[in-house]
Amino acid sequence: MRKEYKTAIALLKYAPKLKLQIVMAVVFLAIGLFYDLLMRGQSAVGALYFILPTSFLLQAFYATNLSGMIQTSSVRKKTHTLYPYIFTIPYVIIAYLLAAGFHAYLAVHGNLVVSYASNYAIQSRYMLFAGILFMVTIIYLAVGNKFFWSGLTLFVVGVLPPMIISQSRYTPRIFAFCEASMLRCFVLGLVFTIVGCAVSYLLSVVFYKKDIAPIAMKQMARTYLK
Repeated sequence: MRKEYKTAIALLKYAPKLKLQIVMAVVFLAIGLFYDLLMRGQSAVGALYFILPTSFLLQAFYATNLSGMIQTSSVRKKTHTLYPYIFTIPYVIIAYLLAAGFHAYLAVHGNLVVSYASNYAIQSRYMLFAGILFMVTIIYLAVGNKFFWSGLTLFVVGVLPPMIISQSRYTPRIFAFCEASMLRCFVLGLVFTIVGCAVSYLLSVVFYKKDIAPIAMKQMARTYLK
């Protein structure tokens, strides 16, 4: 595995416009941090920005195929499967754990103008729906460039309800479920995150031979081969 890490890092260094990818990933991460600090658990939208930097990593590995530097089919397969995920999966799990830890802190020390019980439920709800958003997004990233329109449609359908519910005041059953146990919400969120990573990787293996959708290919070419 150490050899695979070294190969992946070496390959990544030659990805077209890598610095741009890094800058964009940092920008999205900063937006997520700002939004999360601003909302303080009242919406899980910030969690979506935490996972979006992984999309730039995946794009960077895909872009190595456009540059013509990939000469063997075995390496080409790994740029779609193994190499992105040996970085993405640890990042996603650590990002969820850090976000959950911050909101556990807010559950005790948050200054929302609500009761302690309501604040506890709000932070628990964040953990649950952050896990769902992580799962939907990481699964979409595995197939979004290959099934462009259908993937985008399913992504929107999968992401909008959790985003809306995570900030709604009119879901008493969900609120009561989250108020009952933060630990349960945290564990469920973590399970969703891990399942999303596993399914995403499996889909990348299943569909790695499928060509990138023409519209996605044109967009990548405009971005990386100018």
